Amino acid sequence: MERGDGGKRLAALILGLACLVGVARVDAQGVAPPPPPPPSTPVGTDIVSLICATPGLSAFCNALATSRVSLELLQNVAVQRVTVFAANDAAFGNVRADIKACFGKEPIDVLSQVVAFHIATGGNYTAAELGAVYTLTTLHGMPLMMGRNVNGSPLIEGTASIVSPDVIHAVNATVHIIDDVLVPENLVRNIWEECFGVPASSNTPVPPASTI
Repeated sequence: MERGDGGKRLAALILGLACLVGVARVDAQGVAPPPPPPPSTPVGTDIVSLICATPGLSAFCNALATSRVSLELLQNVAVQRVTVFAANDAAFGNVRADIKACFGKEPIDVLSQVVAFHIATGGNYTAAELGAVYTLTTLHGMPLMMGRNVNGSPLIEGTASIVSPDVIHAVNATVHIIDDVLVPENLVRNIWEECFGVPASSNTPVPPASTI
């Protein structure tokens, strides 16, 4: 019995050494795949604070808070993936002064629609992934058109380019910094009515959204 037990222990030891040699051989030859990277963590309720902590986005941060779209963003990022196109401070600085003043007035319908137009639902797309996307759906259900610059990079609504891609990227949200404030064309009439008292039914010509 003692010899039999000793033989079993010796056989187990030899088998274990053989396995170690085999693993070392696989690693040395580069055959064994590396372990998968740890998954990204959801941004959850941190999304607004992360945006506000990003340099160059103080105006967008203020617009999120003033319009109360920040609350909608938090509600949506908790249940689905989102892509945020955050207009930088320079972009807000280029908005006409009279319209910018109107954005801060109550009711905040115009501002909320403009800010919501910068948030797409249904996916958190990186800049590279946006190359294969042509239309996104915004927070309020409006289509957001994706085009291409001459260098192939994304062009949003024909006016805005991504100047800092993927500044925030997690499993449920991606944020890009863009160089223009996005205004949906069909909102221009509403802007002129609420900001300047021009009735929506008026035949008075209004400028294109790209000039706002």
